[in-house]
Amino acid sequence: MMIIGFQTANYFARATNYQTSMDLWGEAERKVIETFSLAEFDRICGDIQGAGFQDIELWMGHSFPKFMTPFFAEELQKIWKSHGLSVYSYSCSLGDPVRYPRWTRLCFETAKMLGIELITSGITKESAPVIYSLCNSNAFIGDCVKSSLGHACNTAFSISLKGIDFSDPQQNEEPKI
Repeated sequence: MMIIGFQTANYFARATNYQTSMDLWGEAERKVIETFSLAEFDRICGDIQGAGFQDIELWMGHSFPKFMTPFFAEELQKIWKSHGLSVYSYSCSLGDPVRYPRWTRLCFETAKMLGIELITSGITKESAPVIYSLCNSNAFIGDCVKSSLGHACNTAFSISLKGIDFSDPQQNEEPKI
């Protein structure tokens, strides 16, 4: 089954009143994260529904891992569902899992809280084996799907989170890298 979805990252410039460019993505992303609200997410979902989409890829700027709580995750779910939308993927930066594995774990936990079973991320060729190892370790048991890991410095990477239980103490141990 093919899914044609809308990426909420398309709204990265809204927080700057569209006074930005792709060259200033980082600044706009920070502004989105700093000013984000449930009301803004409701407007975004309304726009997406109004454009005729039913499926979305939720961008981390609209669900930032550092600030995610079960309550906030539930509220985001209520909003997208109230617009008849389904989320097929959590789009985030998994960061540098070698030096900062805690951030990578936060991304996994955020997707899980949101009930999203697929993470999409750009990763470096050097971090690909570490991400893959994390997916297959006791901490992140699941199906990892690699895409051209040996061919490019940055590549799409999809991770299925089916079967991961973050409440299991054994799975919450820091992965041994």
